[in-house]
Amino acid sequence: MWVWANEVQPNPITLKRKLLLDKDRYGYTTWHRAAKEGNVEALETFWSWAEEAEINPELLLLDENCGENTAWRSAAEKLHLAVLKKMWVWANEVQPNPIALKRNLLLDKDRYGYTVWHRAAKEGNVEALETLWSWAKEVEIKPEILWLAKNILGDTAWQSATENLHLAVLKKLWVLANEVHTNPNAIKKKLLLAKDQDGYTAWHRAAKEGNVEALETLWIWSKKAEINPQTLLLAKILWGYTAWQSAAENLHLAVLKKLWVWANEVPPNPDTLKKKLLCAKDRCGYTAWHRAAKEGNVESLETLWCWAKEAEINPEELLLTQIGKGSTAWQEEAELLHLEVLNETACLGKNVELSVWNLAPVGKHKEVLKKLWIFAREAKLNPDEVKYSLLLSKDDNGNTLWHQAAKRGSLEALDTLWVWCKEAGLNPVKIKNNFLLVRNRFGSTAWDVGDTEVGEKLNEIAKEA
Repeated sequence: MWVWANEVQPNPITLKRKLLLDKDRYGYTTWHRAAKEGNVEALETFWSWAEEAEINPELLLLDENCGENTAWRSAAEKLHLAVLKKMWVWANEVQPNPIALKRNLLLDKDRYGYTVWHRAAKEGNVEALETLWSWAKEVEIKPEILWLAKNILGDTAWQSATENLHLAVLKKLWVLANEVHTNPNAIKKKLLLAKDQDGYTAWHRAAKEGNVEALETLWIWSKKAEINPQTLLLAKILWGYTAWQSAAENLHLAVLKKLWVWANEVPPNPDTLKKKLLCAKDRCGYTAWHRAAKEGNVESLETLWCWAKEAEINPEELLLTQIGKGSTAWQEEAELLHLEVLNETACLGKNVELSVWNLAPVGKHKEVLKKLWIFAREAKLNPDEVKYSLLLSKDDNGNTLWHQAAKRGSLEALDTLWVWCKEAGLNPVKIKNNFLLVRNRFGSTAWDVGDTEVGEKLNEIAKEA
């Protein structure tokens, strides 16, 4: 078509200009499309045609589509480095001031407020970052301007890299920070404590992802930047999480071990900090102890138990600590009706409906319970009190264990609950009124939610009572 345009009289050049600058319904020229797709060959062809049609190079480089994207922004968004390198060279042809254009390109932001510097950091592209840094020095952009540029979310390039925990990029940025002439140490402190839109620092991200290498690197950097260890260990994200809680939520034991060791470096009283760490709860009200039980992780439980003794935490306080959810830990387990768990747990201690005991999942709970049983002996819990509290527990819908057992058609569970009633020394009237005839918030008794076989079993128990 370009060749055929020569046959259009009287002015083929005018037609060729129109073709190159013609836009589709989204405001894209062929130049935009080539940049967006990272097609260097097409871009070189269109550039030579633009010269042939005597189009101002600046017009081509700065033309915007409907989304207010230039070809540079389109290439930057996809981080097509080869395309960006081509455009950087071509910018030299823009008169009278190619340096001014190049500065504009490096600091130019897309609709999300990202510069190409942000994009390189966000994508974890170290090569692109190095290239852009050399270009910034070439056109004498102050390092601080590049470092502190923010997108519409208020994130710098450091925070963009932090979001996806691109450690290689963070290491590169850390080295480049030495070239910030005013005060590199001040910049480094800001970087380590800088939070992204979710309130995460790089430190929090490393803990959340279980990345020990990143955590160790950040810890070393914080000491070099003279950041108080306690500031780092107790810094919180928007939900009030510390790095400990972020790691505990995902049960990253290797991270927790690192944090525990580093807590010794916090003056004047590391033991106080360690107690805070062990008792710290996440947004669901879980401590690391709860998470270990819920995941059936015996190694983590053993480690946490040792740390609790080291920090002189009362064993009973650890075993019976409450979770902060709408339903209790006991009720979560009761909903699944893990009968073996209920039987063993009933022998262990009081107030279990609010404790860690019943968080262990099916298939893993046996080993966890064995450990908890050993730990419980140190706490000297009262088995009679726990049975009574378990029998009285209800979920958010007012369902007792009788409702749960009936709903699942578990005759064995109903027999177990009946044995508990007798062992707790409850009189017949109390059994009927508080357990068998109690209604949930929908007005249903255990008889109402069970099948015929369950109804017959409940009738047997009622007669015996």
